[in-house]
Amino acid sequence: MFYFAKPWTWKRWREKYAKELKKRFGKKKTDYGDAYILSRIHDGKPRFFKEVKPLDVEFKPLLMKEKKLADVLLGLRQMQMLGVNAEDLIGVMEGMLTKLRRDIVERAVEKIPRFMEIAEKLGLNNDDVNALLALAGLLIYLKWPYEVASMHKAIRFLGLYKPTRKDVEKFEERAGEDYVKRYSGGARRCLNSLTAAILNREKGVFPPRARDERKVLKRLLKILESYNGGAANGGAG
Repeated sequence: MFYFAKPWTWKRWREKYAKELKKRFGKKKTDYGDAYILSRIHDGKPRFFKEVKPLDVEFKPLLMKEKKLADVLLGLRQMQMLGVNAEDLIGVMEGMLTKLRRDIVERAVEKIPRFMEIAEKLGLNNDDVNALLALAGLLIYLKWPYEVASMHKAIRFLGLYKPTRKDVEKFEERAGEDYVKRYSGGARRCLNSLTAAILNREKGVFPPRARDERKVLKRLLKILESYNGGAANGGAG
């Protein structure tokens, strides 16, 4: 099973095949039309699709749910600061979020190869639930144990790069639209939380900066590279 990995390009593809869609299906927007567009993209640019891994199915819905709950909790706290009585709701949400985070970490220990070994090499322990959650999410987004991303690839995936003027001009000329940096917000959130936990433990520094995130990412990738067999065998051993 594969998924379309560049959803921000969808509008351009729909415009490209608009005439064909209208001719085949009578209108531009139908489920059959969307399937047709995806088939054409896959035939022409299969690299736009990524395989759905078993751990993606296991963890990504939970990670999405955790982010939604965290956003709701943040909103309730902001309302409380404005004088709204939200204490009871905040208590309920905190309980739900804590339970979900512990569940994700427990599953990570069970399902992600060498999870606690990696955590311990980063200076984490069983009490660091939020840090372990961030590590689990980051590993899933980086496709561990199915592969070990290069530093260059990981930096781009996480948005830890500054585009050159030449790259911006080339993109805008090719796409006909303003340049926008594309990266995984979910993965970056996990890296930021993990970096914050490590910096706080080691140096008492907060908040983390982009260069701190780069250093933690480099440390993590070096650890993963030491388990070459794990990535090569899909996590076995």
